Amino acid sequence: MAMTCTTQDDLNQGFLVHKVDSTTWIFRLSKMGQFFSDDKNHVSLKTVVKNKSKYTIKQYSDAVCARSQQDIIDRPSTLDFIKYVERNIIPNFLIMKVNIIHAEDIFGMNFG
Repeated sequence: MAMTCTTQDDLNQGFLVHKVDSTTWIFRLSKMGQFFSDDKNHVSLKTVVKNKSKYTIKQYSDAVCARSQQDIIDRPSTLDFIKYVERNIIPNFLIMKVNIIHAEDIFGMNFG
């Protein structure tokens, strides 16, 4: 789905997302520094800060490492990456399945 984004001065540090179906989402900057839309017709976005607060520092660090390694090996899908780890396809690889799962939960799908 193709979308375009524009800014308008009257939005006070916000932007518009114009969808192909001619609808527009308006995003404004919150007091906490995150953009939000009060449109009830679309899903809310999770934030990394909120997601990573569920994990220890070590778990978060391991998830960052897992995501970094996933990027290095050309971003396989999460399921494929888990298969590589479980089958020891990558020699001397220190990433474990749980690290990959945590990375997916914290950062969402890996789009590169």
